[in-house]
Amino acid sequence: MTRYGFYECRAELQKQAGTWGAFWIQSPDIAKGEDPGIYGAEIDIMECFTKLGTDIVSHNVHWAYGPHQQTTHGMQSYLKGVSSGFHTFALEWTPERYTFFVDGHKFYEVTKGISHIPEYLILSMEILSDPKDIQSTVFPDVFTVDYVKVYQKKKSSESE
Repeated sequence: MTRYGFYECRAELQKQAGTWGAFWIQSPDIAKGEDPGIYGAEIDIMECFTKLGTDIVSHNVHWAYGPHQQTTHGMQSYLKGVSSGFHTFALEWTPERYTFFVDGHKFYEVTKGISHIPEYLILSMEILSDPKDIQSTVFPDVFTVDYVKVYQKKKSSESE
């Protein structure tokens, strides 16, 4: 469980359209209320939906699970070559914003849905739920992770 910092994963993305690799951060309290500062957010540092096309990864922030769920809506980053070989996917999370990076390039900055509570990391690979999305998928497929690193600033007397 961490709060704020720089989160980085070096990984090779899956190849098939019926699978979904992701590197994300989740709040244990997200469904308990609507204020992301108090109840947290789902921070999708990187999601790869190969069905969207090659060389595309998505980022998103969701909060207030339930009838009033909020989202930033999928932000797509296009980077030639990201669909082959290893690449780094990163997030800088501060009390003011989320900044999303791919291979060191800043793609998006978000100032909505900012969580101020400790959350946990998840690396996942799922099979898409719609049968038509997986009918041509060739298994096995893999989302290969080389490393995950989390950096946090040292606390000073003027910070939290």
